[in-house]
Amino acid sequence: MSVVLLTDGRPRKTGQESGPLHVNGRDFATDNGEPWQFRGWSAHYLLNCLIGGYPCDPIDAVLDQVVEYGYNTLVTVGMHASPWKVANGWALTPLIRPDYFTWLGRLFDKAADRKLRVAHAPLADMQHYTGDKQAFWRESCAVMHGRWNLLPRKGNEDYSNGWHPNDYQFPDGMSGLLSQGSRGEGTHPRYNPYYPYLDWVEYEVVRKAPKMFLDLPLRQMQDGDFAGPATNRPTVNIEPMYFADTNPDHVGDARSTDPRVAREMALMMAACAGGAFGCSLGLECRVLPEGSISDQCARAFIQALKAVFLRPLAALDFQGDH
Repeated sequence: MSVVLLTDGRPRKTGQESGPLHVNGRDFATDNGEPWQFRGWSAHYLLNCLIGGYPCDPIDAVLDQVVEYGYNTLVTVGMHASPWKVANGWALTPLIRPDYFTWLGRLFDKAADRKLRVAHAPLADMQHYTGDKQAFWRESCAVMHGRWNLLPRKGNEDYSNGWHPNDYQFPDGMSGLLSQGSRGEGTHPRYNPYYPYLDWVEYEVVRKAPKMFLDLPLRQMQDGDFAGPATNRPTVNIEPMYFADTNPDHVGDARSTDPRVAREMALMMAACAGGAFGCSLGLECRVLPEGSISDQCARAFIQALKAVFLRPLAALDFQGDH
């Protein structure tokens, strides 16, 4: 972590990311060939946060905390159009903001200035979007293209959000390491990562202990009860169990309040390419109060994720080639 001065003279913290990533077997790798771990921070409303007028904290304060914790990738989604989001003041689409894509580019630039990567998924709430869906996809890809710090994903949980990977294809020559997106939480085979795989794979385990702890490493290596073809490429747990200071949280969603769960999740995730931490305040781009349960969970997760990222890892050599 380093400190830079913004134009207003205030010190701001920056991460350590630079240059494009590559795929090296079942791991990500940097330009110099070093293994790289996906250390994601779920901030689904980060574009809202940058634009302003939403119940978020200032984006610079949010990014300061992400960097201070040691996370390297912001996990964002691009469409907020559900009736719940409309009713609760979170709606954001190009129909609401005609300058949407200008702001999206500014968000990616801001993350790059802070030396952070962005795993952006344009497609969410698509069943509620009344505009041109394919145009939204094309414009989103155009903004993501050519940026060293982007890990482009198609979308978030297609079964819940009204889109299908077959209907949205990355343009030929699209830059960055590409993902088909996440499918959702569940044991039904439809929630297996979408095949054919692209450069890297996302998946979600059932957010319930103790099965979650067993599934984390097994599903990442596509072993155990996993029904799909082995991925043989970086695999990331993009949305594991979420955390909050209370269960349920302030909007009624089920959450864990146990830092031990965050730590054990991260320990298991490090068997593969990494994962993302999510908490209710983080999703809303709020600064976690120091010493709060959310803060404790965020620290426990990243400390464990970093501590056990050991390479080479023999267990990955047993993954099949089928």
